[in-house]
Amino acid sequence: MKITAAKLRKLGACEEDVEKFEETWPKGVRVNKKNCLTAVKLGFDITWAAENLLRRDGTEFYLDTPYGTYDPLDSQFDSALTFWKAVLYQERKIRERKTKIRDEKSEG
Repeated sequence: MKITAAKLRKLGACEEDVEKFEETWPKGVRVNKKNCLTAVKLGFDITWAAENLLRRDGTEFYLDTPYGTYDPLDSQFDSALTFWKAVLYQERKIRERKTKIRDEKSEG
């Protein structure tokens, strides 16, 4: 998954965070472990990202983990890693659906 400032604006992120995002990643950023941890260090809200950037599969994965729901005792870094894993899970599910559709078309 790639995140851009335009995508954040479209989803209603606050302008202050979008500007900080643009300063850090002017060309956008791919979601990976390193970038998720950097986002936490910069003060980005991982829960907002999960709620607004993930599709259903990824959101369900995120919310089913201990760090997917807000708790002041949760580590933001654990939440960031869970978000990253949810993105990976979501992308795998999308690939599986595409493969299934392709296989069904080739059989039919």
